[in-house]
Amino acid sequence: MEESQTALPAGGTPARGSCYGPLPGATDVKRVRPIGAVALLLATAVLGSRTAGAQGAPADEPMRLAFVPPPVSSDRPPPTVEVVVPPPPISPSPVRPTAPPAAPYDPAYRRGPLLMPFVGVHLPLGAASTAFDLGFRVGGILGHHVLPFLSLNGELTFDVLNGNEISAADHQSAHTVDLTFSPLFHFPTERGTIVLGPRVGGFSHAVSLVDFTNTPDGALNAHGLAYGLNAGLFGGIRDVAVGLLIGYTNRHATETCSTPRNSPEVCASGGTPFQVLSITAAVLL
Repeated sequence: MEESQTALPAGGTPARGSCYGPLPGATDVKRVRPIGAVALLLATAVLGSRTAGAQGAPADEPMRLAFVPPPVSSDRPPPTVEVVVPPPPISPSPVRPTAPPAAPYDPAYRRGPLLMPFVGVHLPLGAASTAFDLGFRVGGILGHHVLPFLSLNGELTFDVLNGNEISAADHQSAHTVDLTFSPLFHFPTERGTIVLGPRVGGFSHAVSLVDFTNTPDGALNAHGLAYGLNAGLFGGIRDVAVGLLIGYTNRHATETCSTPRNSPEVCASGGTPFQVLSITAAVLL
């Protein structure tokens, strides 16, 4: 009689219906044997670990299982660590000491002694214009700055008078000298200075007549008070200023003396006012 291929249950009793063949859901012997072998190995391992633990540790200490992490694959890139480096501190730039601002340049013509030579022309005005034409003038102003805007000066001018011919037989030669006190107020500009001031003093006037034989034919002399005004505009070149000086002078004779030909001198008080306007080129030192 052939041996049945149906596995018996654990109690040795055949399952119901086994005589009619395998029941649905029954396990094949070939499949049961590998599963049983695996279960036996697991049970043996567990019992062995408990026995070893009981021999090496106290009885009341629980069993401990060690967990070994799986090895990290070498193909996986290492973790990236981001390191934030703070920027270096910014130190303030050192403050360099600055030199004090330079004092504005003060040219010599604005301080200390004052010298102003000038040369130009003068033009008689009023009644004097009937006897004299445009003439030559030369002179100068000398003084000292007592304040930055004020100088006290003396002025000397010499006018060569160009007289009209009195007659065909006479030739007239005349000149006038002024000596005045001429203070000046100084008004500095960006490139120079402006001067303005009065002039007060005296004058001396002399006229001589000669005939065609160069024989004296008479003379006239006068002196008196001279007053007027000076105004100038100058452009500075370092310690020198160059410009124009315009002057007006009114002369009042206090005494006039005339000497006719072959006659004694005759003097009288007063005289005809003599006005003159001058335009000169000047240098301010």
